[in-house]
Amino acid sequence: MGIIGIVLIACNVLALVDLTGAVIGVSYGLVLRASYFFPNQLIVYELLCASSVVGLALYILGRKGFLDCVKDSRATSALLAIFSLVLVLLSFYYGGLTNAAWQYYNTKIPGHPLTWEESVFYLVVIIWCVLGFISGLVGFIDGFTGLLHYRRLIFRF
Repeated sequence: MGIIGIVLIACNVLALVDLTGAVIGVSYGLVLRASYFFPNQLIVYELLCASSVVGLALYILGRKGFLDCVKDSRATSALLAIFSLVLVLLSFYYGGLTNAAWQYYNTKIPGHPLTWEESVFYLVVIIWCVLGFISGLVGFIDGFTGLLHYRRLIFRF
């Protein structure tokens, strides 16, 4: 179950890399283009939130078995730590951009803040980024402790 959780979380990393690349102008923004196939762009982010929740839950439930399988592998622990650190940084970056945009549009016209319906899009994206941040933090801690465990195995002899 831990591997399935990691795969679902990896889908979110790919979406965050794509969206961040679209923001800075080095990507085509495939997630943004995929949202045109749905009647509401919010559906894409809701699907990403759902995959984050399910991925995080499956990873936490299958975490012990997954870590037992990879505890002696330095490369797997390092990849998990790096992958998770990228997820943490991109979630923080994209969540910060979304929060800044939400605050800007909320105060753009004095006396006329965004309504609840207009704010839902920003809130869903921020929730997705918070879930990505938590998933990355859990994965980073597991990868880092795996590296520390591997280091203790080497220096024991």
